[in-house]
Amino acid sequence: MYNLTFKANNGNTLLLNYENGINLSTVEGATGLPVSLSMAQGYQQIGQSVSAQTVNGRDIILNGFIFKEFSKQKKALMSAFAPFASGRLFWEDKYFIDVVVKNAPNVTQNNDSRFSVRLFAPFPFWSDKTKVSQVNGQVRKEFSFPVNYITAHRFGTKNSGSEYVVVNTGEVESLFELNISGPEKIVNPQITNIKTGEFLKFKGEIDVGETLRLYQDGGKIRIVLKKISGEEENVVSWLDEESSLFSLQVGDNRFKAEADQGDTNMVSSISFYPLYSGVLMNGV
Repeated sequence: MYNLTFKANNGNTLLLNYENGINLSTVEGATGLPVSLSMAQGYQQIGQSVSAQTVNGRDIILNGFIFKEFSKQKKALMSAFAPFASGRLFWEDKYFIDVVVKNAPNVTQNNDSRFSVRLFAPFPFWSDKTKVSQVNGQVRKEFSFPVNYITAHRFGTKNSGSEYVVVNTGEVESLFELNISGPEKIVNPQITNIKTGEFLKFKGEIDVGETLRLYQDGGKIRIVLKKISGEEENVVSWLDEESSLFSLQVGDNRFKAEADQGDTNMVSSISFYPLYSGVLMNGV
């Protein structure tokens, strides 16, 4: 039995499950993501060569019926999935995908009302609900009470080394968020994927108390410097034009963090959502 939740960007939340009087009979588009191929064929070549593979957005069609509190649930359904609505569709509280309404609900006029809603996901992969984070250079607190002054004690220890591993357990490469900060000024920081040679290099200075943040929003790269005051400054111009590290490969990703100044105490963190091409109903 399906258990979905739609959280609209306008604040509306709709539970699409049996307990809420809405039974989903089918969900089309949860799996089966098509891949578009660019093909080429040379002179006297037998068969074809695949030059590129791409995926487009996906349709998700919800079909079901309402079996209690008919009038209330019909209105809630039509309000949540009104034209121009957008939001996040959660699958069994384990995965999510961002969607917009493509066809508002078609609802029958009788009791035991049946309905159909068509959504569109511009970014076609399902994201794990749990965000994965890996921090390098972070200080781990060790001081606690009661204190034993007979033996030596530490206030904290710092993760050693400038190299660290981020494991992507998803099915495809994932976009990520990078944060860089430190207890001293950092000049021209750089993060490098040791295996691929891809890197992110920034030409700028991060003062104590500031954080440099790189993330992607709607397919666009955003880079901001968060000041001590909380104000964010757009510093996309800091990015070196030869930078090419914008996704995490499936499996182990070994990174090296360095800078022209301040890398000894630099703290860098990478966080991301593992991505999947499809999801299955619990117990299937």
